[in-house]
Amino acid sequence: MDPRRLAAVACVVALLGLPTAACQKARQERGQVAANQAALAAIGAYSAASDHANAAHKAVMDAFEKANHSANLAEYRASLQSQVLPALAAFIAQLQAMPTGTADLKRIHGLLVAAYQQADQQLRAFEASLDSPQGLGRFAEIRSQLQNGVKTYRDELSNYYKKFQRQLRVEAGPAPATSVAAPSAVTQATAATPAVAP
Repeated sequence: MDPRRLAAVACVVALLGLPTAACQKARQERGQVAANQAALAAIGAYSAASDHANAAHKAVMDAFEKANHSANLAEYRASLQSQVLPALAAFIAQLQAMPTGTADLKRIHGLLVAAYQQADQQLRAFEASLDSPQGLGRFAEIRSQLQNGVKTYRDELSNYYKKFQRQLRVEAGPAPATSVAAPSAVTQATAATPAVAP
């Protein structure tokens, strides 16, 4: 083939390739902008829905607080059955209903749901097997596992928010009750290890 003709063909091919590459880059940029907007919308909806979940969590903490004022082990178990476990189930349902909006947010939120579902199962087994004050010590292990799961969730959620220049805000005000003790009459009589609320 004639070298001039080959050069002309190469120029035409190069000119045709430029708009294609530029168009592809523009499409990628528009796709990234759309993905960022979707993530920001998901973060906004997730943050707004957290108020309901926070209220349900407060109900769990309040139920634990009431259980702590039990006069004996039987009353404590009854309080776990009638107040704490139903409040925890309602809280988990509230968590499951939260909008996630993106695959990343869904995965991160799933860490929190899984942590509380595990705690729910463990608390149900704890309550069912609680037949002596010495058994109250098992609660600290349940709480520790839950706290580790919640910390992992918060760390990942914070990083996700930062990725989109958002700041994760933890409710201001007094710290939530972090200690749920065994019923006072039981601990005074046996000096059992106090249980701690999730």
